[in-house]
Amino acid sequence: MTGWCYIKLPVRWNAHPFMFNQFKITSENQITLLRQAKIPHVYAIPSKSTADPLPVNESESPAIIDTVQDTTLLKNKLGDKEQQILAMQQHRRAIKECEKAYQNALGRVRSLTSKIQSRPLLAIDEAQVVMATMTKALLEKDDLILHLVGDDRDDMDSHQHAISVCMLSMMIGKKLGLSPAQISNLGTAGLLHDIGKLKIPSQFYTNKDVSPAKRKFVIEKHPEYSIEFLNNVPSVNDDVKQLIQEHHEFADGSGFPKGLKEDKLHPHSLIVSMVNMYEKLCYPYDEKKAI
Repeated sequence: MTGWCYIKLPVRWNAHPFMFNQFKITSENQITLLRQAKIPHVYAIPSKSTADPLPVNESESPAIIDTVQDTTLLKNKLGDKEQQILAMQQHRRAIKECEKAYQNALGRVRSLTSKIQSRPLLAIDEAQVVMATMTKALLEKDDLILHLVGDDRDDMDSHQHAISVCMLSMMIGKKLGLSPAQISNLGTAGLLHDIGKLKIPSQFYTNKDVSPAKRKFVIEKHPEYSIEFLNNVPSVNDDVKQLIQEHHEFADGSGFPKGLKEDKLHPHSLIVSMVNMYEKLCYPYDEKKAI
């Protein structure tokens, strides 16, 4: 045979052994399964086929089917399909559980950022609890986490930005084979990297009367402001502080606040820096510039 026919099955999805009701026939086994499943006819879709259906020959004798072989093949396919259906159902349940945990974490981050100025110790301790929950979710279901952080946002949500930088940094850390402690440090740094911005008046972001040079100078101070917050919290380790201080540094030394090159940076700072830059390209302050 030089080509295959694309077909549509005229029966319910659960009445045949295939995963889809429409597909291209690519093997004799599929034809055998159609016969064994007692599907009387199918619809051919020429526009999606690589061969035209053969003309009907009324005088042709019915094909002889090897019943034992065909029955085994059919049972195996039906069993595979049942397993795939169960896996799909479990995946949907996992998505719902993960979405619930993600939304809960998002709410807790909103809460803790509002506490950071008045009660920094309590807020950072709460952040560590949030991190424990999110680390567990990441290690078990990182594909679902990626689906969540990639969802569309209704607004420029700084809390969601913090969680996205946190989770994407952790996912990269996991992919690189870092230890759980190192992955947790990346997550904590991602979650808290912009807390220094709380000290910057909103006019520096929105007021057109502020000169570009002054705006740049003040905004580029936010990594230092973040460290000032965290120096009051003994439970935050030095690695996390360094990752936060360097989350705008680049390998070539073109970043800020110190313009350090790769050999002077924490080994994992560029993970947070890269993820933060990626997030800013996707969700900039000016939505019209979003990539």
